[in-house]
Amino acid sequence: MNSVKQFFKSESAVSTVVSFVLLLGLFVTVLAVFNAHYIPEWKADAEKAHMDDVYDDMSQLKPGRYAFPCQFP
Repeated sequence: MNSVKQFFKSESAVSTVVSFVLLLGLFVTVLAVFNAHYIPEWKADAEKAHMDDVYDDMSQLKPGRYAFPCQFP
């Protein structure tokens, strides 16, 4: 019984836990800044590249008889 009380009153691992919590907070902060700053730029670049590809594909279409399927005679 005495060893259980001694175990719960022990402060030998407090510095380890505090350092882990501080490192975890630092990691989350760095991840949040990275996510807020760099990810939108990457997404914008990917969207621009996709729009350029679509523009190139659409510009290669040739108008013809079936270019506008809703034409009336």
